[in-house]
Amino acid sequence: MINFHKYGFLDVKKLKKYVENEHFWICRFNPYWLFVNAHMYKFEIAYDNDYCYIRFNMPNVGVCYYPPLGNKNINKGIFNIIEDAKELNYELNFAPVYENAIGFFNDRNLKMLLNDSFPSYIYSSMDLAYMKNLKKSLKLAKAFESNHKKNELCYRKIKKEDFPNILEFVENWHLSQKTFNDIEFIEKLNVIKQLMDHLYEFDLKSIILYDENKIYGISIASIIGNMAYIHLHISLENEKGAFEMLTMSMAKELAINARYINFEEDLKKEDIKMRLLELKPLKEECFYATFRL
Repeated sequence: MINFHKYGFLDVKKLKKYVENEHFWICRFNPYWLFVNAHMYKFEIAYDNDYCYIRFNMPNVGVCYYPPLGNKNINKGIFNIIEDAKELNYELNFAPVYENAIGFFNDRNLKMLLNDSFPSYIYSSMDLAYMKNLKKSLKLAKAFESNHKKNELCYRKIKKEDFPNILEFVENWHLSQKTFNDIEFIEKLNVIKQLMDHLYEFDLKSIILYDENKIYGISIASIIGNMAYIHLHISLENEKGAFEMLTMSMAKELAINARYINFEEDLKKEDIKMRLLELKPLKEECFYATFRL
């Protein structure tokens, strides 16, 4: 049996060592994503001399295992997971499985199914920072900037004193959008609170777009290797150009350290792709699993 423990704060940096050089496109391999979503998925983690193991609870599916991390030859790690599931009488489910590992699973008669329920959209950070080939988006951003110049429009890193105003902004945004039901939104709000509570400890990248009157948008991301993962990116829908201005501003901040930007668990999953139709993603990444969502 694998000696799992509850995924916690100290595991974030430890897991980062296993994933930062792997160039994973899928957000679910991001250690920060696991931490802020731990209350929903009940992540557990374990380490031995060869592998890092992750186990979690997938709603409507049950207990699932990540592919073993840390050793390019995952044969022994998969065997250990099979034994763990057998001892605990768990159904053997794997997710998320990255493309390079599919062969190992297929060889063991564990058929992998493509899950496109939660796709990640990968863009060049420089393309978004300067709205390259995004003429309409750039025009909207510039118009928004011009319309709010007299009120000293600007963006900057989020500070602790912004937290109450940000939570109010997010709640008002939810009420105006009705994107989620109240239970789903409470779960998302918990994610936002976790992001803000650990903003400095995790050195997360963040911006707030505002003027002297109100907040127009917020964005929070983490960086692993050459990939920036956007965990939160919302703007006022009734302010034309606010989304484009927020996207361009955040991309400029992230382009300093990251070559790519991964838009993933946004509060409105299809929003990013719909709003950036002029620019085709470099990659649209979905994950594989032994089950279909």
